[in-house]
Amino acid sequence: MAKKAAVKQMQRLDKIVAHITGWSRQQATKVIRDGGVVVGEEVILDGATKVSISAPLVIAGFNDLIADDDDALWLDQEAAAADESTLGAVSAQEALAAQVFLLNKPANYVCADRDKNHNVVTTLLRSERNHANLHCAGRLDLDTTGLLVVTDDGALIHNITAPRKEVNKVYLARLDRALPKHAVRRFAEGIKHPEEDKRYQGAKLTPLTALFHELEAGAEPESGHWAAVQLSQGRFHQVKRMFEMVGCEVQELTRVAIGALNVTKCPVGTKLGAYYRLSPAEVELLFTNQDYELAELEAMWRCYLEARASAEACYLAPVVLAARQAAVATAAAASAGTEQDDDELAGDAAQAAGESAQEDMSADEFDSDEFDSDDLSADSAEDFSNKDDAAFEAEQGDFDEFDADGNFRIY
Repeated sequence: MAKKAAVKQMQRLDKIVAHITGWSRQQATKVIRDGGVVVGEEVILDGATKVSISAPLVIAGFNDLIADDDDALWLDQEAAAADESTLGAVSAQEALAAQVFLLNKPANYVCADRDKNHNVVTTLLRSERNHANLHCAGRLDLDTTGLLVVTDDGALIHNITAPRKEVNKVYLARLDRALPKHAVRRFAEGIKHPEEDKRYQGAKLTPLTALFHELEAGAEPESGHWAAVQLSQGRFHQVKRMFEMVGCEVQELTRVAIGALNVTKCPVGTKLGAYYRLSPAEVELLFTNQDYELAELEAMWRCYLEARASAEACYLAPVVLAARQAAVATAAAASAGTEQDDDELAGDAAQAAGESAQEDMSADEFDSDEFDSDDLSADSAEDFSNKDDAAFEAEQGDFDEFDADGNFRIY
């Protein structure tokens, strides 16, 4: 047994380099032969050499970078800081460790390894090492958003998706109509869909419309009928089909919790399209089932609204994007209508003021006993005009005149 453990600790260098970098074995061998791999403080030129998987490696063109380089953030920075000779070094043991990420999945991405018509979820993690080996633990529909585990650990994927593990998940759904009174009971008993051979397992349904109607005021889309579903199954379109069987259509769906890990407990809860690496303790939370209370569901719903409000348009489900665009158009139209009304009011006021001034002038010129145009002689009219010109010039000054040299000046 000890011998077997010792063998695992020693691996071929070309195999280690290929696994760490994602290169082919042939590429790894060439880099090693060219002196591009340093194990500890020794340059090894033979790819068949077996080395300890805990030995620090620096590989030319891969991790021979400064410690704060974005591409080297996943390396062991504490070890690099302690010894400058191993700056940026990584051990095979670290590289062979499973990668587990939690992604706040946006809409318009499919949970598949490849797809001809849509973006796949793993492209959001393409900056991670060996990203081609990453896979989704379960699936969310194209238009469904929320928490999704992405990992290269096959055993973890199996444990999350296996029905017998009964990993609890929580979804928030916006519906086209209010839930019927019998919906909670039918969800709890388990619903049989005509396109399914077996009845769905019982699920906990919590109507949320009365609580959330006030919270969602002013947010897009307009307030609808919300409900939370807690279940441990994950069959094809299950949540949508369960609501269908009680007469409701799901217009918006998001997953806000897996086990005891929910959007309020992770740094990506309010940002669609973001992800981060889970710690071992957080991985354990995925398998810690929890029965969420109403206040906790409210907090998770607030996180989702914040994420939706700040999301890029390409990350939104079509129905949500259409509602946002409609809200913007309505607001713009209302603003334009208000400005037009203000302009019309200002015009009416100006017209009224003009008419009033005209009436006052008419009264002064034609109704005053002190001045009557019929009694004004030609001489007095000319004298009156000259006085006006003199007064204007005295007030405004000369705007043009000739200087001492006879040149015309313009001020």
